[in-house]
Amino acid sequence: MASLMANSMIAGRFFGAEGLAVMSIAAPFYFIFATIGSLTGVGGSVLTSHALGRDDIESSNKIFTLSVILSAAISILIGLICFIFLDPILNLFGCSDTIYADAHVYSAFFVIGGFGTTMFYLPYNFFKLTGRLNWLINLFLGMAVANVAFDIICVKIFGMGIEGIALGTVISNVGASFWGLKLLIKKDFKFVRGFDKKSALKLMKLGTPPALNNLLVFLRLAIMNRIIVAAAGSVGLAAFSVFSALENFSLVILSGLAQATSAFVGVFSKELDTVSVRRIEKNAHVIGMTLILILIAVIMIFPDGICKLFGIYDGEKLAVASEAAYIFAFSLPPSVCCFLMFFYYQAAGFTNLANILIFCRSFLFLVAPAYFLTPIYGLSAVWASLTIASISPL
Repeated sequence: MASLMANSMIAGRFFGAEGLAVMSIAAPFYFIFATIGSLTGVGGSVLTSHALGRDDIESSNKIFTLSVILSAAISILIGLICFIFLDPILNLFGCSDTIYADAHVYSAFFVIGGFGTTMFYLPYNFFKLTGRLNWLINLFLGMAVANVAFDIICVKIFGMGIEGIALGTVISNVGASFWGLKLLIKKDFKFVRGFDKKSALKLMKLGTPPALNNLLVFLRLAIMNRIIVAAAGSVGLAAFSVFSALENFSLVILSGLAQATSAFVGVFSKELDTVSVRRIEKNAHVIGMTLILILIAVIMIFPDGICKLFGIYDGEKLAVASEAAYIFAFSLPPSVCCFLMFFYYQAAGFTNLANILIFCRSFLFLVAPAYFLTPIYGLSAVWASLTIASISPL
């Protein structure tokens, strides 16, 4: 998700407001592959935590292998489908004629290599499960640095257009994913033969809460793009790109912290150790709120400066984007509680409840206010809808 923010900044710097508009139109593609990664990566790590809680090493290896197979097979299939039907999909996303050519070439590069986004969810979740947080941090930072470097190399040195940003992202994601898998296989897990259909279904069921969240984000972005284009055109899309980039950056904290707790909650829940579960959740809330309050302070003090990092300097565009960033900050405190709650219920076995809460926060109470209030209050209603949605599950 941090790569989305970096890509938006680079697109704004090199290609202006039109580049940011392309990022907004193409953003839903990321969440298609993130949905698959959450389904198989989070579900696999949670099911593996149950096996490790029983000291069943053989089952943990089978589940890890199953997670890899499902991640690769489903993401490659979805990438091919998106590539074949790219034109109608872009129309569905609300892509205008002025940016259609750039959006098409960017999206084509991204969906072909989208499996790299999906596969990264495996080391991302299994490193946390095995306690190798240093490896995870180094891998994540390495991917982020490589993403920026390859983006700039493709655009500035090789003279590519906005598709160079997509290619740089694909290269960094694929490289980080396979390096992380290599480390997991070398130190913690083994590939084993066989495909257990029952385990595959159980794995994907456990992964449905975070997968549903990403799927709903995908649907919401597609709908919100159309609402924003109707209300403010490319100016609104450029501001929405900044808004979405800040949201994605915050998810590194929100989702990362919540997913880190889920594996441990899963183990302790199976052991009926409620004291440890409560201690983990309390500490997670304290850490999450502390980090989020720092982020809120930065956004509220420097909204214009943040927007200028994305290449937005024009008076009207800067005013719209700054307002979006400022209003976004109000959604962050309730979001901490939401994400920790979602992943707690998922890990503790209350999957249906987790899915209902995610649906309310990620789609229903976000899209509905934006749809009905934007004709009255303009873009401010779009920016405020995330705060409304974040409060609703509480």
